Amino acid sequence: MRDVIKDAFTAIEAQYQNQEAITGVPSGFIDLDEIIRVQPMYDSVGHFIDGSCLVTKDKLIGVIDQKGKEIISPKYNHIIRLSNNTYKISINGKWGLIGENGELIIHPKYDLLKTTGQGYYIVKRNNLYGSISEKGINQIPLLYDYIDFNREAKTLLIKEGSKEKWALIMKTHLAN
Repeated sequence: MRDVIKDAFTAIEAQYQNQEAITGVPSGFIDLDEIIRVQPMYDSVGHFIDGSCLVTKDKLIGVIDQKGKEIISPKYNHIIRLSNNTYKISINGKWGLIGENGELIIHPKYDLLKTTGQGYYIVKRNNLYGSISEKGINQIPLLYDYIDFNREAKTLLIKEGSKEKWALIMKTHLAN
């Protein structure tokens, strides 16, 4: 076991020194006292940010905490950490949202899940656009040909057919 830990540590150390890393060795974390903190069971591990890090296993991505507990099991094709301690996830080309404790907030069923930074997301499914809150509540139904968000003006551009309508959306008017 000590050799496996030493090989895993050498692989991590090589990555930090921009050397060629050892491939085919499971990755995990040990501390400076050589105590295993995260078992070497992942194909790769990222850097800890705010107590969690991305891991890959069998080409799928997940998230673990500093104790090695899986917050999100490695079953997604993409995971993007958002500033509000949530994770934008995709599986088979469909996007959804997972909370900081691993709870599924928005099922991965959208072709697009675009962050506005205002507590809601622009979503697209079956070539129609709408909006959904960060709690998974539908706000604007999937009826429109296009929706985009202007961060500076905090407005939505909503397109229906050949008409373009501008809508001023204030956070207090959106369902949370």
